[in-house]
Amino acid sequence: MAEIYPLGSNRIVYRSTNFAGGLGIFVDLYGPDGLRMPSVPLTELGEGLYYFEFTFSKLGIYTGLFYENGTKRTSQNFNIRGNPDGGFRPFRGDNVINT
Repeated sequence: MAEIYPLGSNRIVYRSTNFAGGLGIFVDLYGPDGLRMPSVPLTELGEGLYYFEFTFSKLGIYTGLFYENGTKRTSQNFNIRGNPDGGFRPFRGDNVINT
């Protein structure tokens, strides 16, 4: 199931395998047009949670492939809808990607 986000800047939170800390985590994002964007590193929050900020600039479905220390762990779809000024909120409240 895709997480639903508005256009514009969003914080995406990722939970590592077994809540492991100290990992090098990055995501490869593919836009609605299927084109791969440059890899994005994630910042550790603690307790096995990591995040990245990303500005979604087009409506449609983005796909992210998440890597832990260079090993592909999971994928997630991001369905981008609406206007960030319209008070739109994500469909799910937690927006944590579980592995």
